Amino acid sequence: MRRSRGYVSGSVASDWLCAFVGALAALVVGLGTYGAILLAMPPALDDVEQNSLAVANTVAQSVGADIRSAVSLGIPIEEMRGVHDYLAEVLGFAPEVEEIAILDRQERLLFSSDPAPDSVLDGPHVRAPVLDPASETVIGTVIVHASTETGRAVARGVLVVSVLVALLSGLVVAVWLRIVRLERLDLPTVRTAATLRSAGRGHFIERGLTPSGLLTPLVDALARAVTPIQLTHRRIQTLADEIRAVDGSAAVRQRAAEATAAMQDLSLERRRGRMRTIGFVWWPAAALTVLMGTRPLVANFAYDRIGDDPYAAVSVALAVTAGAVGAILGVLVALAVGGRLSKPVTFAAMVASAVAFAAVYFVRDYRTFIALAAFANFTGWLAVWTVLQATGAGRRLPWRGGLILLAAAAIGPILGALLAEAEGRRAAFATLGALAAVLAVLSTTGAPRLRQATRPPALTGAEAMALAAVSLAVFAWIDVNLAGWVLRERYAMLGLNFGVCGVAAFVPYLTRVRVPAAAGAVLAAAAVLVGGGVVALPYLDLPGPDMRFLATSTLAGLGFGMVTYALGARAFVPSAAVAIGIGGIVAGAPQAAALVVPGAGFALSAIAAAALAGLAILATITRALGWYR
Repeated sequence: MRRSRGYVSGSVASDWLCAFVGALAALVVGLGTYGAILLAMPPALDDVEQNSLAVANTVAQSVGADIRSAVSLGIPIEEMRGVHDYLAEVLGFAPEVEEIAILDRQERLLFSSDPAPDSVLDGPHVRAPVLDPASETVIGTVIVHASTETGRAVARGVLVVSVLVALLSGLVVAVWLRIVRLERLDLPTVRTAATLRSAGRGHFIERGLTPSGLLTPLVDALARAVTPIQLTHRRIQTLADEIRAVDGSAAVRQRAAEATAAMQDLSLERRRGRMRTIGFVWWPAAALTVLMGTRPLVANFAYDRIGDDPYAAVSVALAVTAGAVGAILGVLVALAVGGRLSKPVTFAAMVASAVAFAAVYFVRDYRTFIALAAFANFTGWLAVWTVLQATGAGRRLPWRGGLILLAAAAIGPILGALLAEAEGRRAAFATLGALAAVLAVLSTTGAPRLRQATRPPALTGAEAMALAAVSLAVFAWIDVNLAGWVLRERYAMLGLNFGVCGVAAFVPYLTRVRVPAAAGAVLAAAAVLVGGGVVALPYLDLPGPDMRFLATSTLAGLGFGMVTYALGARAFVPSAAVAIGIGGIVAGAPQAAALVVPGAGFALSAIAAAALAGLAILATITRALGWYR
């Protein structure tokens, strides 16, 4: 039995099986999506090309009209000044165009938007004549080349969406299968092992489901042996209770106690049926997935409430900070409620969160949006942590806690990004609100919830700093820098960064490589410092900014997974949720500094993450040396 402990108390086989099935599902969905793209892409690219040519023709006509207006003022076309700057400005307003040139009547080049133009007549282009206002004769020609980059950008965007759909499918399949194996195999196996160990000590307890496999014959034999003893034990206890009820004298009570004293060491319990844990695993995971679905949307939506204005940085800072503050308050209120009235509180809180999400569809003012973001996070986290206060919800079971947090952090942002890509941000918020309303109704189902009596383990100072540091690094990099500034309109690429970050967080759980939590915080902080350009490393040159973004997101997610795996069950207790929320606050608040110096907010957040990680290392070392407990 002692030698089998590694099997019955671990879940390595289930982890790798679910990872393999998820990867296989992602591959199948990815190949199917890619095949569909190959069939649908040529007509779509033809439409893009035709639209680009139409835009190029409009630009050519407009430039020709402006040149004609200048000629009508008496300025010869050959002697015009500032034309290069004018053409560059036109290109800035028309991304479908890549080059504009102006020729004289002999089609000799006069001006071009390209400082070193090749032959402007090569390649597909459109022409517009420049007419003399007096004689209506042709005095020049405007040549406009439609951008080929537009078609390539569309093709890349569709490919990224297909990869994102495949990644989402693989994650959903893997997490669903992991929950099923967790509830039907891994946890029952642990309970069966506990039953057998109790039987070896003469303490017979039937702890629930019996798994399939090598332990089945042992448990069946134990059940056959224990059942008659249980029945006899209950008959004797009932008879003793009846005797005490008829004659309650001290002598009778003493004789009954002496007669049943020999059975006290058996500590027999009634046979339990199948544990009804609906809502204890999938419901918090689903609710957190909806809440996490807003992560790709909050910063850029807050930015666009003001637009290209320095004060947009303040809007982003307030939105991200308010959401984190709302989440922390939701956790604290849930702790104060302590699991009382679990179903009514959960239902009311999720309904309120759904209303707040749906109301974003009608919001125009950034102040209203910030208030709704804070309120939605408060009510959503209140609902989730009210469920997590119930017995069996996973506070002392790190498998369940890991699934709830990491699955939601990986799946939710991908879902939100795909919704924004397909229907826009406002409709994405409304869709998430509808999903929250459905979850509010489903929260009322299932077995009655009992308050959990156990006290959650506490984080040490080093662990709290490591978790806050890695959360700060992840939030500052993806939720603020990428979502609010760099990839503000590229939802598919933004979702892919969230996705690879979420997948990387599962790697320590698969490999079972445990390092100090501070090491994961240092990895994430260093990746963000380098990836964000705050610190430059020589000889590190990735092909293109998108690859640099993905590499940084992957390393940041890996660091987050290293921290949570090192903390075990303590990564999913209320104090850990508060530490994560503090990381969100510190990631959002400094963004207001961009009002003074562009990019200063992200630099401050990244430096703060590195400083916290350094303090976590110092605290870990001093604790290991025994300088403090």
